[in-house]
Amino acid sequence: MTLDRTIAHATPLDNADLIDAWLAAIPVDANRQRVSDLLNETLRTHPNLVLVWKWNMPMLTDHGSFIASWSASAKHLALAFEAATLDAFTERIIDEGYTRSKKMWQVRWDQPVPWPLIDDMLGHAIEVKKDCTTFWAR
Repeated sequence: MTLDRTIAHATPLDNADLIDAWLAAIPVDANRQRVSDLLNETLRTHPNLVLVWKWNMPMLTDHGSFIASWSASAKHLALAFEAATLDAFTERIIDEGYTRSKKMWQVRWDQPVPWPLIDDMLGHAIEVKKDCTTFWAR
């Protein structure tokens, strides 16, 4: 249950080691596997994304600009996107039974990981930020 380095080809090795350690720290095996699978599927499906380590968590970037980040807690997986993407998908997040907060939304460990929703959000974020020259949107 580590980062698949054949997929994460653009991820700097020192970042990959930090991300593997972060994954290993998720205490429940099933939760760790879900997060690992999500990261690997994201990188397989969106090969332009680079997984970097910033602010003590893995973040997905495109041309150096933030796209999304994941964090794991005891009760849920949190998925952070910038406001433009979160706002565009709030209704769908709620309709599908997930919880939205100001800067992220949550998938409880007893809920399925909604890959189609995550994939759509990633695509939206990539499109919105295609011309962005900064890490965060302005």
